[in-house]
Amino acid sequence: MLQQTMIHSQIENKEEFKNRRFVTGKRAAREILLLGTTTSLSPDNLKRLSKILAGNVNWEYLLDLAKYHGVAPLLAHNLTRFNLTDKVPEIYAERLNRIYSDNIHRSIFLSDELTRILSIFNQNDIDVITLKGTVLGEQLYVNPGLRTTNDIDVLVQPDKVIQASSLLEGMDYTRYIMPKKPLHPFHRIYIKKARFPFIVELHWDLHDPKLEVVKREEIWRRARQYQYQGGNTMVPSPEDTLLYIATKLLVHDEKHFKHLVDINEIIRKYRNNLDWDYIVRTEKSLGITAIIYYALKWAQELLEAPVPESVMKALKPSLTRRCLISWLTYHRILISPEGWTKINNEIKTLAYSLMMGKRRQAFVVMAQYRGYDKRAIWLRTLAWIPLVLGATIWINFLNLYAGKS
Repeated sequence: MLQQTMIHSQIENKEEFKNRRFVTGKRAAREILLLGTTTSLSPDNLKRLSKILAGNVNWEYLLDLAKYHGVAPLLAHNLTRFNLTDKVPEIYAERLNRIYSDNIHRSIFLSDELTRILSIFNQNDIDVITLKGTVLGEQLYVNPGLRTTNDIDVLVQPDKVIQASSLLEGMDYTRYIMPKKPLHPFHRIYIKKARFPFIVELHWDLHDPKLEVVKREEIWRRARQYQYQGGNTMVPSPEDTLLYIATKLLVHDEKHFKHLVDINEIIRKYRNNLDWDYIVRTEKSLGITAIIYYALKWAQELLEAPVPESVMKALKPSLTRRCLISWLTYHRILISPEGWTKINNEIKTLAYSLMMGKRRQAFVVMAQYRGYDKRAIWLRTLAWIPLVLGATIWINFLNLYAGKS
């Protein structure tokens, strides 16, 4: 009997050790993700990254994280750039390199197609602002293959939408009509079926106008000319790009960590020229102060983005709002693969609505997720709040446990 007890105890200790190694391996993977997805790796962080790579890493989890958040090409590039591939198991090094190579090829196809679209639009006197995509990849990372993108986003003036649509259809694009009422009443989606399919999102605004989180006229006024592959396009100013990406951070179908990486790169690249006064002034006038505050706060805490303290102080929400939002949101939701998708979406939607400065904005956030029936919105919200709060308590408990492991 005593011998059986000792055997069971040894088995339990081994299982506990394996579980702790597994948790530690996941923690190492998350830290590698944070350290390895910036173009500006400090000597101290490089030393830290090298040390973690030499330890116990859950490589499968790391690749899942990097692929899910669209930062695997940047991670693969940095591991090669800093001569760290010898610390990566061969099978995972090959997979990372394949992801990087595939993304390079995808970027080339998308860049060529974008150049063709810009040329045809320019020939027909349609001004275009190129959003995100390979152009942003080239702006921030020099090599557009370091940033993942799956489609082409262009912004035209509202009175040019019909003409631009006709030109796309003349290029063998077919408009995709969403089966239900679209969540994005500010763009059309066009698809070209080919060996390499293309998706074009033709915008005339950047967000639902009901949200009032961007000023379209101001974006056009501040847009800059940009030389792209021998042609001309326009891009939003760095300040407007930062604001645009930040407002998408907690949208439930977006890759949150990838957007944080972009925000970090914008701040680092333009740190000496960013018009922070414009950013603060715009946020306050639009009622999105809390959204931008948390986007900058998370970029600062997770990626060491050099945000001026005076800016953070100017944007800081009230204590009550900070407590509620901090309770609902947590770093893990930004850097882990989606699990409990419905619960996570409910948590993010509730947090996003709390970040809005105006009641009608909070209502629109809920409506975009649940539909525009007022009664249904509030009944479903009230029904989900206990479950969301319970899930938040459980998730925070798990995070606390994982932090101690």
